[in-house]
Amino acid sequence: MQRQALLALALLLVAAVAVPAAAASLTVSADKDTYSPGETVVITVVVEDNATSATVAVTVHDPEGTLVYSDQLTVQLVNGTGSTSTSFVLPGDAKEGNWVVKAQYGSVSAEDVFLVGGSGNGGSGGFGGGNVVVGAAFIAMAFIALAISLNKSKSPQTGRKR
Repeated sequence: MQRQALLALALLLVAAVAVPAAAASLTVSADKDTYSPGETVVITVVVEDNATSATVAVTVHDPEGTLVYSDQLTVQLVNGTGSTSTSFVLPGDAKEGNWVVKAQYGSVSAEDVFLVGGSGNGGSGGFGGGNVVVGAAFIAMAFIALAISLNKSKSPQTGRKR
């Protein structure tokens, strides 16, 4: 009975994930991993959605969490995909360390990290940087794998563990 309940839950999750297959995705990235104070940071956002345009909020925080830059970008989508960029100049006295770029489109968010100065852990930088979107499909697949695993661990005739 437990196996049937797990299989039913897994199928329900797969169905729920299959319906909104066109869920929006968002990627944000800085053009480099490391910057020096006074350099220009170019931030690119990529949106995938069924809409024709998207408004994306972009913020940049210094290593102390202080908001240093923000922008509202309009992304025109063609065949479900679009991208745009914005840029800002780091202050001459920019704090050294990891700076965080965040993007928000509806309920979808993404972030990237870049380094100012010479030491620390820079982000992924470049195109396609640190996307922070968790897919429900992976959760559904985990439930399916668990259900299959439980099913294989029982004898087909007795229902007891082998």
